[in-house]
Amino acid sequence: TAYGGKKSFGAAVAINDRFAAVGVPGAEGVVLWERFDDTWERQAIESPADPSAGFGSTLALNDSTLIVGAPGEAIADFESAGAAYVLQWDAILDDFLPAVRYDARAGGTVVANARFGAAVDMDQSFYVIGAPGDDRGNGAVYSIPVGFEPPKTVIIPEGVNLATPGSVEATDGTAPDRIQVRWEDTSEDEDGHVVYRSNTEGGFDRVGKTAGNVEFF
Repeated sequence: TAYGGKKSFGAAVAINDRFAAVGVPGAEGVVLWERFDDTWERQAIESPADPSAGFGSTLALNDSTLIVGAPGEAIADFESAGAAYVLQWDAILDDFLPAVRYDARAGGTVVANARFGAAVDMDQSFYVIGAPGDDRGNGAVYSIPVGFEPPKTVIIPEGVNLATPGSVEATDGTAPDRIQVRWEDTSEDEDGHVVYRSNTEGGFDRVGKTAGNVEFF
């Protein structure tokens, strides 16, 4: 390889009839070689995550889908919660579509050091993601239906009391930037709280109700 330093070239490998993928979590993230007859053409898939996320640490590849694990990715204040990115090949565009990002909210709760994405695999119906640090270190495996749309759930920092009206900076699963979320009590016949999130015009939009974790769709 042409990499200097500790770039972890070869941390993961995967191959199909058209592509060979190599994980380089300390550099590009994933390097692809596309086969053309007897030659290979190199291209890189740049990491959409922070360099410390370990994007490219694990790989799975079938005829049309590439899964890339980023088990070191932080989510809000949860260090090494982990994530997995799914890229679908588009035959018309002759390229991979933008990655769809999954984390533990696809079937559980985000916790620190879960390392979601530490193992990845798939079949025709499910993406299977390992999280060895989940469940207090006992580990967990997530089975996510192919095509499942990641929930847009606001992650509230630890220690925030939702029992009384308040406001907090938070993050969601679709944007890296911090957003402002506030909530207020509802009447007794409306269980939970009314939730608002900040908009680009400096105001707030109502996004739903919650009786626990703040969620919006």
